Amino acid sequence: MKRGSRTVFTIVVTIIVFVCIAVAVGFGIMFSGVISVAATTPDLPVVAWVLDNTMEHSVEAHARDVIVPAGYNNIDLRAGYDRFNEMCVFCHGAPGVEPRWLKKGLRPDPPNLAVTANDWTPAQVFWIVDHGIKMTGMPAMGSMYPEADVWTVAAFVKSLPKITSEQYKTFGQSAGGDNAGQNRRSGESN
Repeated sequence: MKRGSRTVFTIVVTIIVFVCIAVAVGFGIMFSGVISVAATTPDLPVVAWVLDNTMEHSVEAHARDVIVPAGYNNIDLRAGYDRFNEMCVFCHGAPGVEPRWLKKGLRPDPPNLAVTANDWTPAQVFWIVDHGIKMTGMPAMGSMYPEADVWTVAAFVKSLPKITSEQYKTFGQSAGGDNAGQNRRSGESN
């Protein structure tokens, strides 16, 4: 064997051995049970970083194919509020509304959407609401509701950073009153 081909052979064998060791260590950790999956145990910082980045990049990639409907800016946020208040507020809270007891048992912690909704595009929020997020407690609403309903929730979530606690309470009042229609479009206020 020539010197150059011997070097290439050594590099290839070294890589194969390294990969085999890494796989063996991974399986050893997995089957040993040493890593706690208890919801009461926070993730290790490196694990949280890997999971957060994986989720963010996955949502960004999959939401590229989502087409925001033409009337998105005119979606009646009241309908989005109704679904959000029915299914989401328990874990995520809302302006002036603390999350319920359920949030305390979830890992990772459900985000405060009034703060984090600005980090996502409408298509990305729709994708998250429609498909859910594995191993987070976030359900796939698309399996329970028609697409139009999911868009109302996505539009409402995107409006949360602009909604005050008083405006949020207004959504909770009965429809048809003067206050109920004040904030129907994209979190607008008088």
